[in-house]
Amino acid sequence: MRAFAVVALLVLAAAVVYGASGPSGGSSSSSSGGSTTTVIPNPNINASPQSVQPGSVKSVYKCSEFTSRKERIRCRINLDEENEYNYLPEECRQQSGAARGNCTANYKKAQKCWVFKSDRERFDCAMREFALGNIADERAECEALGDNKSACIRELRSKADTYVKFKFYNLEEKAQRLKGKGVSEDLVVNLVASIEEKKLAYNSARTKEEKKAVVAEVRSLWKAFVAEAKLQLGEK
Repeated sequence: MRAFAVVALLVLAAAVVYGASGPSGGSSSSSSGGSTTTVIPNPNINASPQSVQPGSVKSVYKCSEFTSRKERIRCRINLDEENEYNYLPEECRQQSGAARGNCTANYKKAQKCWVFKSDRERFDCAMREFALGNIADERAECEALGDNKSACIRELRSKADTYVKFKFYNLEEKAQRLKGKGVSEDLVVNLVASIEEKKLAYNSARTKEEKKAVVAEVRSLWKAFVAEAKLQLGEK
């Protein structure tokens, strides 16, 4: 099944950006959630993501009445419609102010990519939406700025990190679609919750090696999910 054939595509795009230049600081940009269709924002929700603080999310976002991540995820994957306006992505839940606004904005951009069926088309879409070109070329352009390169590299790192986490998001989306084919809800919820935890770990990672380690952990999570999903679907 093509939905399973994605592990080899989950590569650390950010590695080229970080190179040997040392710690990057945590990235606050993102991608998580998992709509299977492009949906229209809920017109009844007027609060902007930037203005919503952690203490008030219950009155604005669906599924926020649940205290555990797994409960919120289970609630979300059963919504008829969900996007960043009526469900606060788990990654963004850990942020506030402008950081939360940037996080939810990236999720909004990602929604446009789910209309594509193949991983490659989705990844190409994400690169367009996040304004990310060839990473090595962009890194070289930043280096050419000499003493003025720092801001350029920080922006490139942020875009590359967002793109890597979109690939995490893509695995969540694929798992949710398999739920419709007979994979158990519990298996999907457990995978999505684990990947959401890895997104936070990725944001906290400060070196290329730490980020690569998180990617490897996500890869392992997906392999284990695929093995169990095939058993449930009666596939070899």
